[in-house]
Amino acid sequence: MRLERHSHGGVEYLMDAYNASPESAVSALRLFSKIGVTGNRRALLGDMLELGCDTDALHFSVGISAVKYGVTDLYCIGNHSKQIAEGAVFAGLSQNRVRLFKAEEKQRLIEVLSQELRSGDGLLLKASRRLKLEEVLSALKER
Repeated sequence: MRLERHSHGGVEYLMDAYNASPESAVSALRLFSKIGVTGNRRALLGDMLELGCDTDALHFSVGISAVKYGVTDLYCIGNHSKQIAEGAVFAGLSQNRVRLFKAEEKQRLIEVLSQELRSGDGLLLKASRRLKLEEVLSALKER
């Protein structure tokens, strides 16, 4: 689950959810920006755990980086994902292109992604291991 590339239904997936830190999230976003997609560049970003007292600021900065690296649609999951979303909106991403999900709303997230992903799109999945984003990828590939 480290920078694994998958293709399914015309969607390019980049799964990097073994572990997450601000540095690895920015690196994954940078790499994702170089993957050729003809549709929307979507990112599912979740909590980065054990960051200490700078947790909110570090999540906020990842949201800014998502916009910097061309994310057009952002899906945030977890307790700290609100700060990721706020950073992205601060950096210029339209609020209607950002969706927030609690960790226990994974099934609703899968349904939303299933409805919104289109052939030609790319989706980066990046979060700490505890969020188990491989379950999201598996469910999307089954549809």
